[in-house]
Amino acid sequence: MIDKISQHLEIIDERLAFDEIPIKARIFHAAWMFVSDFVIEIDTGKEGLKKPGEITNYASERWFQLLYAKVEKWYRARYGAIVDNRSVRYFQGVTLIANTPFELQVPTTVVNPGAPGKTAWLSWPDTVLNEENATDWILNAPNNSSYSEESQLEAINLATEVASKLRAISCRLTGARSNDEITKGFLSGVTIHLESAANLIIRGRKGESFSRAQWELQMACECAYKGLLQQRTGSFVESHDLFFLHDRSLPYTERVPRELLSTIPRWKDAANLRYGQGDQPTIFGIFSWYRAVLAVIAEVLDSLEGLRLSNARIEIQKPPWLGE
Repeated sequence: MIDKISQHLEIIDERLAFDEIPIKARIFHAAWMFVSDFVIEIDTGKEGLKKPGEITNYASERWFQLLYAKVEKWYRARYGAIVDNRSVRYFQGVTLIANTPFELQVPTTVVNPGAPGKTAWLSWPDTVLNEENATDWILNAPNNSSYSEESQLEAINLATEVASKLRAISCRLTGARSNDEITKGFLSGVTIHLESAANLIIRGRKGESFSRAQWELQMACECAYKGLLQQRTGSFVESHDLFFLHDRSLPYTERVPRELLSTIPRWKDAANLRYGQGDQPTIFGIFSWYRAVLAVIAEVLDSLEGLRLSNARIEIQKPPWLGE
């Protein structure tokens, strides 16, 4: 059967790629599209021939389960291990261990088992949970036993602080109500600029990546303030000045410590750093600014309208097309 449908899957996969559907998510889409575009009738045996109908009618039927398995086999043959990539969303951050930057991959959702083999519970925590250890999310972590107890404790505290802020930011962005494309653009920019800054800090070159990272942090803050303004008031202020944006965002930003903005370089200084002007930041400086920006953004986004997912738990059922 796989040989008969492979030529159709070639076409379908190209369409899904054009629509920017992630590879792992294409399997179901491809099976669904194959039925919609190429299946006219199904021979069900005793019941004879019948039209497939809507996906809601046949998702749990045996013939679609078999088709899905064949489509999955085709995707595994084409893309290999990419198909098995974890679907958990991660927020990329950076933390320090003994003043050395390391990448932090923070899971933004937590999945716990429900009914055995049937359901699972999905939640969006806005902090590191008691049963979690944030240092477990450090990529290519060094040998923990090679550090003093003091350094180990500091590493845990820093990773926990950063991971909690990233989770709080992600939680509010996920549940935020997007009124228009402008709001969506600004709010998506928060994640893009924060992850870009983390990448540049991880690269760890004073005067090059650190300077550029500071501008990315500036832009992440701007996106948070402007996204909040656009959502709550229907317009935003065209300014780089974070103090001005903060004051124009009142009363929504009353909980944001205005003095915390004083610990972040002003936008003109951040802009100059991109061109090698001014005092180049050290690892201490850039990481301090990174922590301050995370704290500001977490508070700014807390005023967004939308679903507050931090206390939400959803029980999800195993997809019927996977079979028993």
